[in-house]
Amino acid sequence: MADTKTFEFDVPEGMDAEALLRRARRRAREVGITVEGDVACGSFTGTAEGRYTVDGDSIHLEVENKPAFVPWSLVEKGLARAFG
Repeated sequence: MADTKTFEFDVPEGMDAEALLRRARRRAREVGITVEGDVACGSFTGTAEGRYTVDGDSIHLEVENKPAFVPWSLVEKGLARAFG
C-alpha cells in the first residue's frame, strides 16, 4: 500500500454537487470505479480506494489504497475522468 494522497476537483460552473456526483457515478462505472455515498460524503473503490467529501463547490478525494505498481499519475487521470 502506498501513502495516502488527496486530490481536489471543482464542481463545474452551472452544475451542483449532486449533479456532479450523478455524472461521476456514471463515468466511474465506465472505468471500473464504484462510487457510493451521498452529496456530502462517500467512498470509491476500484483500482484505487478512498473517500470523498463535498465542500461547497469542491470535491475532495482522499486515496487511501492503491496497488504499488500503479503510478499516482494514472490514479489521478482515472479520478479526473470521473470527478473532473
